[in-house]
Amino acid sequence: MRIPRDKMGEPPMGEYEVGRDLQELRSRIERLEHGCDHHGHREGPHDAPWRPGRPGRYGESAGFIVHSPEVGIDIQRKPVLWKADKAFKMPPVFSGLLGYGHHAQFDSAQSQSWGCHPEPLILNVTWNAGGTDELYRLVNQVLSIMRVRDPNTGTTSASVVYSAQLIASGRGKFAQVNYPWPAFNGTLRNAGGAALSFFSGYIDFNCQDNKPFNVFGTYAPALYDLVAGGTWVLTGGNVDGC
Repeated sequence: MRIPRDKMGEPPMGEYEVGRDLQELRSRIERLEHGCDHHGHREGPHDAPWRPGRPGRYGESAGFIVHSPEVGIDIQRKPVLWKADKAFKMPPVFSGLLGYGHHAQFDSAQSQSWGCHPEPLILNVTWNAGGTDELYRLVNQVLSIMRVRDPNTGTTSASVVYSAQLIASGRGKFAQVNYPWPAFNGTLRNAGGAALSFFSGYIDFNCQDNKPFNVFGTYAPALYDLVAGGTWVLTGGNVDGC
């Protein structure tokens, strides 16, 4: 789904406020649904098995964060383009983060990077006892795509990374007893808004976190020239008070 825009390309007046109201409404509905005994209960890491028939244990000090509105790149700003003048070796720290071996050599490397809107992206929690607070925010957001050819193997690959700094408010933390696991779900899109590829990652946060948050993915290299940006939704989950 594309973010609605008016004829001048700007978000409709009050879109952020409307989205926040919808977020709180969804929170109330989902908390009611999670109170039903037939819902599953999850413990431990995100790949732990579902165990049906056990309701969650959430007190007055707990809350719930629902998914954010769909947001994405800042369409008012052109992407930053980069292209390597010659073959190069990427620093091992970046090569490892992008999934390449630390000895990989590259040629024909190029990338595009976009700023994001809104900046910062703020997620709120609605408490069981009533009221809403900021839970955490993502600042200095950047969406980047990259295409490289490895002359050692003759293969071309393409990757996408969303990067930001996650700053917790100190009011809530990820609940270890949680379903679903909070997640970032991103979509690369062409100039017409059609989906080209998907990428996702899990979101873990604690009361005093101030840390880098990165989500990586890969896609077919032939799509690189078709990518005109991306959108994403942050799904919610249960929150414990700090």
